[in-house]
Amino acid sequence: MAAVRALANAVARRRRVRRTRIDLAGLTADQLRDIGLTQRQADVEVRRSLFLAIDRTVSPK
Repeated sequence: MAAVRALANAVARRRRVRRTRIDLAGLTADQLRDIGLTQRQADVEVRRSLFLAIDRTVSPK
């Protein structure tokens, strides 16, 4: 039972991280500056997700 719970938690975390990266990819330069990130830092984080790097439908505004 603990293994199933651990797997569910891992899947939920990966989904949260992916959603956060998608949101980050959609921020404007002004919004990134507001949260203390450069465009380069945001791009590096977004590219950490293999599927987002392949899926070019996710791009900054």
